[in-house]
Amino acid sequence: MKAIIMAGGEGTRLRPITCQMPKPAVPVCDKAVIIHIIELLEKHGISEIAVTLKYLPAEIKKIIDIARANETIKSDIKFCTESSPLGTAGSVRNCIKECFDNSEDDFLIISGDAMTDINLSEMIKFHQNKKKMATIAIKPVEEPTEFGIVLTNSQSMVTGFIEKPVWSEAVSNLANTGIYIITEDLMQLCPDEGACDFAKDIFTKIPDLSNNLAAFYTDAFWCDIGDINSYRKVNLRLATKNNNSFIGKNCNISEDAIIINSVICHGCTVEAGSVVENTVIMPNSYIGKNCRIRNSVICKSVTCQNGVTAENAAVGEKANIGKSVTIKNGTKIWDNINILPESVLSGIVKSPTETNCINANNIFGGSVASYSPEMILRLGRAFGTFLGQHASCVVCSDSSGSSSMIAAGFQSALASVGISVKIIESVPLPVLRWICRSGICDGAVHVSEKEDNVIHLLNGFGDDLCKNERRKFKSLYDSEDFTTVNRRNIPAFEELSNPEDYYISSLMDIFKCPHKNLNYIGRKFSKSQRFAAASYLTIKMFRDAPIFLPAFDSLAAEKIAVKYDRYFIKCGCKTGDIMAEMEKFMHIDGVYAQYLMLFDDLAFDLALCCIDSFINEEKDIETENLIKIPVFRSEWEIPIKKDPAKCNKAEIIKKFTNSKIAENGYEINDGIRIHTPDFAARVCAEDEKQAFHVYVESLSEEYGKEIAFDILKTLENLLT
Repeated sequence: MKAIIMAGGEGTRLRPITCQMPKPAVPVCDKAVIIHIIELLEKHGISEIAVTLKYLPAEIKKIIDIARANETIKSDIKFCTESSPLGTAGSVRNCIKECFDNSEDDFLIISGDAMTDINLSEMIKFHQNKKKMATIAIKPVEEPTEFGIVLTNSQSMVTGFIEKPVWSEAVSNLANTGIYIITEDLMQLCPDEGACDFAKDIFTKIPDLSNNLAAFYTDAFWCDIGDINSYRKVNLRLATKNNNSFIGKNCNISEDAIIINSVICHGCTVEAGSVVENTVIMPNSYIGKNCRIRNSVICKSVTCQNGVTAENAAVGEKANIGKSVTIKNGTKIWDNINILPESVLSGIVKSPTETNCINANNIFGGSVASYSPEMILRLGRAFGTFLGQHASCVVCSDSSGSSSMIAAGFQSALASVGISVKIIESVPLPVLRWICRSGICDGAVHVSEKEDNVIHLLNGFGDDLCKNERRKFKSLYDSEDFTTVNRRNIPAFEELSNPEDYYISSLMDIFKCPHKNLNYIGRKFSKSQRFAAASYLTIKMFRDAPIFLPAFDSLAAEKIAVKYDRYFIKCGCKTGDIMAEMEKFMHIDGVYAQYLMLFDDLAFDLALCCIDSFINEEKDIETENLIKIPVFRSEWEIPIKKDPAKCNKAEIIKKFTNSKIAENGYEINDGIRIHTPDFAARVCAEDEKQAFHVYVESLSEEYGKEIAFDILKTLENLLT
């Protein structure tokens, strides 16, 4: 068996650790991760090894050359350096061509930036017995939202994938470890050129997936070093196997220093009176007298003068921390920074004057009153970076003081990252969506204290951000990896005229309202009734448009779609996710009209002027009742009272899908959805807390309560 180690990772989430060090080179107990991986391969008899490189390739080559010179490893390693990103499958394809002369043998693929002690011999034997196109190693994890999740059947075959699910989608806790055994048949699915990824592009092309992709289950140790906390934990795990702490060679640790459950690499000094606890200190760093360093990572050649206090911090390479500096919880200090004595630091510090104390628990949908000015500037810079260089953005707010202040903060922040800022007087959110869709801008910010009390961030279509966009935006917000521009290149602000008249004219062209029947106007529609009415109107007015339904609040609309034999598409429950699905079909006549009916009250009212004539013409009492009579709807939150460490939410959901209540089948869509023609129920784990949410809708209140009782009882049994 030959092996390819994928070691091109930059590790942006590990910064400042990886500012000058590629991710596979970070030390775990004074030895680079990639050396641990090579030792594992050699332990299982694999000596023909190639390494794919991209970010700082010379650093990895140097580490491997030193390890070979010291006889830590014995294999003759080949290298393949990418000039442009090729993805996991693309880099492997390229490596096989360059290093193995297009060998027809099977290859073991393993990541160079994850720690594991998986039994590779057992995996190889499993693969050889299964004789499938590929084998993928899977491992149960506590936080499935951080990984690509694999769905399997009882025959140890893969049935599907969910890439980094939110908790409501985490129906399995089996993570894709990125350890594969691949065959020539699989690699034939990889295009000859360009970037492609195993999980996203190649595995999804496998014909008859559940008969051709095997899943090797392992409960061995495996940790993807994805962020600073996981990096620290993997070091401490290895240290605790060696009598609580690891102390490297040539260290000078004072007898009056206290070292608790920590990793201190070679060449470090810790002076008298200092306490180092649950911390990783990389080579050649100095900790002065009476310091308190807890739950932190100190990079190479850092100097901490006397009296430094740090809690849950990361300090970059060659930083100099002055006397009596306090580094607060969650702070990251970049490389080569000189911090003046007695400073108090928080947030991300990229220069000696940069400090930050922002903590946003929920970026999306928060009350405008919950945002500080500092947070608004950070949000604006993150959104501007998200939109991209040379993009334009409209900023709009209502006339309240707090909304105007927030809008002004966004304008400044967006301009600071090079965005062309356009300002418009207060307009309703649907009009701002229309402005984006008209091509006037690449994104928009809408701030309202009067309407729904939130900040809306809109993409170039005027849609709320979908799941993948929200993830990307939040990553930028958390890392503060913002675009920087020369102040001389900041575009001047531009004022836009109010386009409401044009917008209303465009609505009148779509909803011509020939019947002027106002029986429905002024009625208060529930979300479920609105989806039902919009679905019916779309069916009657547009012959080819599919019906878009959220995973919940759509029972009546679904019955209408089935009644008229109209194709429907189930989306996530969040507005941005519904919008993102609709964008794929905007070329079909009627999809944009349905979009307007769902997300603009004025458009919905105009469309309702037509509804009576359709119903009266058909004498359709059933449809009229589905629209007029509210569907029974209720929801419950079930807290997890167990110790979270002993109650994995994904494992509970997995057991729920195997329970009697789900024996007739279920859908995975923003949670587990169970339904019949007369009821629908959705069960999902909460993102932010240890709890489950249960939603039930039914055409009959009695039946709905009965179903809810069965679901709640099943969940409670699983939680006890």
